[in-house]
Amino acid sequence: MASILDSGGLAMTTICGEFGDGIRADVQVTVSDCPKLEVVVSSSVEAMYGDAIRAQVGKTIESFGKTNFSLYLRDNGAQPYFI
Repeated sequence: MASILDSGGLAMTTICGEFGDGIRADVQVTVSDCPKLEVVVSSSVEAMYGDAIRAQVGKTIESFGKTNFSLYLRDNGAQPYFI
């Protein structure tokens, strides 16, 4: 898990999760400050579970009630409870 501060602490990017060669069944999520909601989902199981992953991400975002961030989710077959 890593947090990166940019612009003298005015903007924040947070990265959680492992991703890369040899990493299986995990997910990496990057959240950054953004004036409007932007969501990008990239998944190794897109063809089978892409719609379900996006629905789960949407419900989670709704529960926070915020729309001023960008979210980039890189999935490598993670179980739904990790997403």
